[in-house]
Amino acid sequence: MLPVLLLLAPLPRLPRAPTTPAPRAALTTHLALVVRTASGETRAATPGVPPPTRPPVGELKAGEKPEIRWSVRNGSAKAAVRRVVVHFTVRRVVEGAPAREARALVNSVLGTDLSPGASVTGSCRNALPAAGAYQAVIELTDGAGARLQHCAIDLRVTDR
Repeated sequence: MLPVLLLLAPLPRLPRAPTTPAPRAALTTHLALVVRTASGETRAATPGVPPPTRPPVGELKAGEKPEIRWSVRNGSAKAAVRRVVVHFTVRRVVEGAPAREARALVNSVLGTDLSPGASVTGSCRNALPAAGAYQAVIELTDGAGARLQHCAIDLRVTDR
């Protein structure tokens, strides 16, 4: 009777090897500002590595409408990138206040899948109403909300 009991006993669980997330395709994020009095551009192309220092941008006049263009491109020729969230904002920055408390003048969110070599772009042309510091920001997150990349351009607006 003993051999039958051993066959019915549950097998011990073996430890599983840790799972590692699949490598992501290289995304290139690009943010550009074009106005009569200033221009600037910033890029991020390596996940997990902060972009270089944002370029200095000339002063704009209050009420001026800069054109701000952004693009995100999947640089891989073979791998698709699933569930990417592109969050674009233009916000007024108040000295001493945390960035999360900045007032957004433009706020857009786009969720997408990027097939190999595909890109998504956008632009806006909104007036900056008052003198102060502003920032145009594009942030990429995955479906779970983890930040993948971040680009920003600082804008300085003076009175007319």
